Amino acid sequence: MKKIVKNKKGFSLTEVVLVIAVIVILAGAFFIGIQDYLNVANAAEADVNASVNNLSNTITDKENDLKSKGF
Repeated sequence: MKKIVKNKKGFSLTEVVLVIAVIVILAGAFFIGIQDYLNVANAAEADVNASVNNLSNTITDKENDLKSKGF
């Protein structure tokens, strides 16, 4: 009796679907996790912008005060 030997080349559809599912799950977890960091960075940027605007207004006020005194 002869044995039939099949050369298995490539991946089955199930294997490909499972790999894609794992990649999608990991990508979803990554984007959810990075969203928290983006929110913190945006809040920090808003704080910096507020500080810069406050400093700019203070400098302008001091310059105007000196100009009114003749300097």
